[in-house]
Amino acid sequence: MNRPDNILEQPLAVQPSSFEDDEIDLFDYVEQLARRRWLILCITCLFGLSGLLRDLLSSQPERFQAEATFMPEVNPGLLNLQFYQNLQVDISRLDRLNALLAGKLTGILKSFPLNRKVIQKTYTYTLNGQEQTTDLLSYFEVKTFPAAFKSIQNSIEFKPDSGLITIIVQTRSPELSAAIANEFIHQLIAYQQEKYRAQFQQQLDVLKARQDELLKPLEQAEADLTEFQMRNRNLSLGTGITLFLTPDQSIQYLRLKRKVEIRTSLLTTVLNEYEVAQLASRKVVNDIEILSQAEIPEFSIPPTLRTNTV
Repeated sequence: MNRPDNILEQPLAVQPSSFEDDEIDLFDYVEQLARRRWLILCITCLFGLSGLLRDLLSSQPERFQAEATFMPEVNPGLLNLQFYQNLQVDISRLDRLNALLAGKLTGILKSFPLNRKVIQKTYTYTLNGQEQTTDLLSYFEVKTFPAAFKSIQNSIEFKPDSGLITIIVQTRSPELSAAIANEFIHQLIAYQQEKYRAQFQQQLDVLKARQDELLKPLEQAEADLTEFQMRNRNLSLGTGITLFLTPDQSIQYLRLKRKVEIRTSLLTTVLNEYEVAQLASRKVVNDIEILSQAEIPEFSIPPTLRTNTV
């Protein structure tokens, strides 16, 4: 086949682009939605009415709500002493501190270790007219703690407001709702007590170790002083032990005696601190003031038909 010599010089034919045909026009979709607006509205209303009918016709179990409220108390040890000595107390600073404490305690209430203890506790309550004595694993009909933890989080709410924390519990039993709310406060107080006991025990261990450190040098200093006295003593006629010292020996004697006195003073100070720490460890430290414990509700809460329908 004969090919033209100037084939490379011939311009290539430009093919029509198909991008214009594939371009998406948003106005076309808007036009389709507007054209079928009644169909969309009818389908939406149909699903809403079906949800409303389901709530009205279905026999939903009654739910009872109990609330407990407490307030975190500011520990003076957490603040600078000048904060109290100043006559013009910064109220905004105190409010911020209360908010921080409330947020911290709310985080502890939501923690898995504390919830695990609440789940493990055995409760006595009435359900469907029958008295039950079970833990929350049996109540939620689950076998693992993570599943029970998820279920209890769906049944409880912690609401911090202006430094106050309200625990709201909803269950199918009025006694159980009140018992769970009060148990959360009890476990929170127990957690705080355990934390303070651990802190005091750590302080006692440090002071005890310091006593051992000071006791050995004191015993050595006392032994050196006794040895010096025995080495330089001279018995007088019926008057007991009398020391006859040269000036250099007097200086050495004063140094040994001062060393014993200093180490005795240090050990006395540590012993006093140890006694104070022991007394403090036996005190009941509570950073929580319970304003209202949960009471057993008399009536169930009404079903939220509007929310379920939406």
